Amino acid sequence: MKIKIPIKYKKILGKFNNTELYIVGGFVRDIILGRNPKDMDIVVFNSTKEIEKALKCKPFIINERFGTARFIFNSNFIDVNIAENGLKKDILRRDFTINAISCDKEGNVIDIVNGINDLEKQIIRTVSKNSFIDDPLRMLRAYRLKEELDFEFAKGLRSNIKNNAHLIKDVSKERINVELMMMFKNPESSYLFKELDKVDLLLNIFPYLLKTTNYYHKKFKTRTLYNHLLKTVYGIDKVIKHISDSDLKEYADNHIYELYLAALFHDITKPIMEVKKKNKLSFAGHDLKSAAVTNEILKNDLKMSNQMIKRISKLIKMHMRPHMILSTNNVTQRGFFRLFRDADDDIAGLIILTMADKFSSEGIIDNDYIKLFRKMKMISNKLKEKKIRFITGNDIMKAFKIKPSPLVGQLIDEGNEFALKNQIKDKSIILDYLKKKMNRNDCP
Repeated sequence: MKIKIPIKYKKILGKFNNTELYIVGGFVRDIILGRNPKDMDIVVFNSTKEIEKALKCKPFIINERFGTARFIFNSNFIDVNIAENGLKKDILRRDFTINAISCDKEGNVIDIVNGINDLEKQIIRTVSKNSFIDDPLRMLRAYRLKEELDFEFAKGLRSNIKNNAHLIKDVSKERINVELMMMFKNPESSYLFKELDKVDLLLNIFPYLLKTTNYYHKKFKTRTLYNHLLKTVYGIDKVIKHISDSDLKEYADNHIYELYLAALFHDITKPIMEVKKKNKLSFAGHDLKSAAVTNEILKNDLKMSNQMIKRISKLIKMHMRPHMILSTNNVTQRGFFRLFRDADDDIAGLIILTMADKFSSEGIIDNDYIKLFRKMKMISNKLKEKKIRFITGNDIMKAFKIKPSPLVGQLIDEGNEFALKNQIKDKSIILDYLKKKMNRNDCP
């Protein structure tokens, strides 16, 4: 069998005329499947010096255990392994048979482990029984490939993962996060959380979730808090399928990973925030506490970027507010404005999360949340059309010569509500309004 190597990669390979090498991995797999290959894995037999000389760049190590060196050439990743004991030995230490098909520089295929047969049958099978012991991250990669290719697991693979799930704790947090990001890059992949749960991977990645597995409350239709969290994750996809608003869908497309994690952790501290009052349970403050705990989980268990952590924590911190607004008959203009102001660019995500939360709790998709979102959009559009300039804390402190305090926030709300209601564009008018109110002692 011979495959056709894309021209841009043939040009790269042309630089290695005097180097014996083989291409292996997802590059060959994708060409056989008729997909566009992304990056190229190469096996050489001595050192990477000839590659460095040909590409005129230095690599960096991406896998200490296997000594994988990554070159970046013309925006292409070229990963190089040195196979000191020959091609066959290198193939036999790889993860899955469909990733262990190789070819030479001309495209002549070498299939030592019958990977082509598994491609045709659409099966994910490990090259060896010790594959997950050699690199536990492969357990997550198996599920990522399952989602990406829509393949099935070979017999025994799932039980092999379950038996080795505890080993995921030995993998660097950064590698786990990257694999999860690739796994959950598109909506309709929430089912994989349940798959990871079935083989104990989810609880080994996020051990804090263990506190929720035996927490029962009669309000949970799912019986346990843990099941409520998983159903909320699943609810994210149910909501996305239901909605038609383009802004909501765009947010979901761009931030689906953050939405899933916000759903997974949104009520995580309910067991420790439970208070019984007059035979009724209260969880006051669980939203703020859950946001703070999630912040630490994402830092420690995933080493996630600060930007992503900030977004997820904000969604969790605010997830009760749409519920509260919709359960209140007389919401003031200020209440709507403060929700819009505090959620800012994540108002769409907040609506999706709260709808998923309600779906998990009550089994319904509530369109009142979409109506609330439309009201928020109306406020946003009004601001853009009228170019209203809101005041900030610095404006308040400078104008009134006061230090940071709760009063500053109250004055911001009062002034911005006035600006919104009267379509005021000038900060000086807003500040004059506040000064007059302060003089009359009728400011909050």
